Amino acid sequence: MSGENLKDFSLLGLFLMEAENQARVLGDGLLELEKDPGGSQVLEGLMRAAHSLKGGARIVQCDPITKFAHAMEDYFSALIDAKITVGDGHIDQLLHGVDLIRLLAATPESEFASFIIAHTGELVHLTEVYRGLVDGRPVPAAPTPSPVSTAVSAPAVTPAVAGGDRKTATGTGAGTTTAGRGSGGGAVGENFVRVPEPRMKRLVELAGELFVNQNMLRKLGHDLSGLKKTLSRLDALRQILPVGSDGAEEMKLLHEELTHQLTGLTGDYSDNVRKIECFSEELYGEILACKIIPFRELARIFPRMVRDLGKELGKKVELEIVGEATGIDRDIMEKLEAPLTHLLRNAVDHGLETPDERRAAGKPEVGHLKLAAYHWGGMFNIAVTDDGRGIDMAALRKKIAAKKLASGKMLADMPDREVLDFLFLPGFTTRAEVSEVSGRGIGLDVVMNMVQEVRGRIDIDTQCGAHTSFRLRLPISLSVISAVLFTVGGDIYAIPATRIDRLLTPAVDRLLTLENHQYIRYDGNNIGVVPAEDVFGGTAAPPVDGQLRLLLVSDRDNQYALAVERFIGEQKIVVRPLDERLGKIACINAAAILDDGSPLLIVDADDLVRSIDKRVKENGLHHVCHGAAVTATESRKRILVIDDSLTVRELERQLLEARGFEVETAVNGVDGWNALRSAAFDMVITDVDMPRMNGFELVEKIKGSERWRQVPVMIVSYKDREEDKLRGAEVGADFYLTKSSFHDNTMIEAVYKLIGGAQSCG
Repeated sequence: MSGENLKDFSLLGLFLMEAENQARVLGDGLLELEKDPGGSQVLEGLMRAAHSLKGGARIVQCDPITKFAHAMEDYFSALIDAKITVGDGHIDQLLHGVDLIRLLAATPESEFASFIIAHTGELVHLTEVYRGLVDGRPVPAAPTPSPVSTAVSAPAVTPAVAGGDRKTATGTGAGTTTAGRGSGGGAVGENFVRVPEPRMKRLVELAGELFVNQNMLRKLGHDLSGLKKTLSRLDALRQILPVGSDGAEEMKLLHEELTHQLTGLTGDYSDNVRKIECFSEELYGEILACKIIPFRELARIFPRMVRDLGKELGKKVELEIVGEATGIDRDIMEKLEAPLTHLLRNAVDHGLETPDERRAAGKPEVGHLKLAAYHWGGMFNIAVTDDGRGIDMAALRKKIAAKKLASGKMLADMPDREVLDFLFLPGFTTRAEVSEVSGRGIGLDVVMNMVQEVRGRIDIDTQCGAHTSFRLRLPISLSVISAVLFTVGGDIYAIPATRIDRLLTPAVDRLLTLENHQYIRYDGNNIGVVPAEDVFGGTAAPPVDGQLRLLLVSDRDNQYALAVERFIGEQKIVVRPLDERLGKIACINAAAILDDGSPLLIVDADDLVRSIDKRVKENGLHHVCHGAAVTATESRKRILVIDDSLTVRELERQLLEARGFEVETAVNGVDGWNALRSAAFDMVITDVDMPRMNGFELVEKIKGSERWRQVPVMIVSYKDREEDKLRGAEVGADFYLTKSSFHDNTMIEAVYKLIGGAQSCG
């Protein structure tokens, strides 16, 4: 902030700004000091911060703060001179003082005096405590971690007002001052955005360029209008004058000259329009960039919170933060604080073990907690990972059954991914006892609600006894999103790209019908096909070139394939909220304007899936195209091909599909086993040498299963040794072929021997 900008601020306002900054330095530095008590650079930074705080307090004649900061400075000086060492309870006492300074910094100027009076006793006590730490006196009992440690450390997403008393941002604590405090300008309660001076300079320049070009455009438009009127009058006069007369020739020359001028002005007009378009685009980009702030603005509140909670629970925790410079829209940042707080607190309380438990499990006694932010796939990704006890899936299934949320049989067949979704239900908890930290069943549903609100996704990856990771995929900005555009009945719609599972263009003859419902088989699952016209209205158009255009969309419970008219493609669009007077429109949550000025509606994916599910249950859906689908009893026989070689997989797929079989593929034994468990197959063809689970192990697993042992299994491998063939027979393979059989009909003939032709008998 320049000196000119500081002139309007009172000395007290400047001191409170300084107190806020130094409290942040002291808080971060003390956490570093706790990890590395001998860090000289950290100590020097801490001493400078305490010294600056002391100097500012002396200027505003606040004696209690001056003495407090001086005692803290003496403590850091004694550490640097090796007169003392960091002892038990020292950091707790120092952090307690930092919390008090943060509260002070968040206090409006008009309440400064009353704050000091109310807290003088505490300041004097802490001053004596710090002096006692230097003199070697016993350390008093560590205070309970203050709620201030999180309440006033929130991100700078709603900074202070520019003038008058600063108003604390609702729900986020003090924040970070953008313009500071002063005696004039600005209404109390206004929120301001921090804009770097170079960016502000560029914004002013762009606004000036737009103003100049707008005036030029207005003048050019006026000149063009006048010139066109003159040309019209000339054309009328030329019709009156006799052809070949002197007046007619002169009029012709004048007309040509004016036409030439018109061409030039038109060119200038077009150039000016292009300039304005460029300036407008850059201006919008710069303004949008002002809303993008680094993740560190939020992440800085968590080290203290994790540290205090770990001490409260008797756990040793190391928090690693990665990607602090990653940018995110401040609107999303505001919504992230509570969900990330819940995830981190759950990780410390539920996930990480006590030091004794970790030692018994052969782990380091210090638990590792990682908070990582990064951009990937056009999204803001954030992961909270701990190396703790993981989630016991068997215990979780029992808990779900005990709460009667699902039957035991249903849970047994349910994949882990779906079982983990129960954790996000309101009121669901795995804790038997309620504590001050957790166990009430609130928290993860807050996380899910936030993720759905911003049109994002969340996944859980866990291994019992090893780790748990919650991964959130959120849009970088709520103002501009990447969306897939499609048409229904000639109207254009958009759906956020993050909410689409897959785009498919299968042939119409891939449609199957069962109990009057149409579906396709994809990735081992039956997916209901729904005409988009049934949801959005309009008239259905016949499929183009005999192919369907399907959008696979899902929520936590259901997945459907929405049959649309055509795909337009993926675009960046500017989200515009709908007029509140319209109320809630079914399956729609916003709008946008295309480059050509055409309006479009943005689909609410969750509402869309709910609406489809309701129609399915009411049997209120039409068929995508009549007479195009075969019934399920006429379906083709299905073969699962498993090979880690892409070339081999595709060759086998082509050979089999050319004979009319329906083929699904998997890339290794584990992938193949999961595919077999999730769908019905008439036969399995597998390689031997594969990662994670080789072919012999897979065949042994299949043949050892009561459910799948009757499924014929063929091994197709480059291994042609006699012992390999014997091993295949031992594990139960029905056929063993070498990959040289691709060059003749040996493999196809073997398939026919095992399962017959491609058509199922029903």
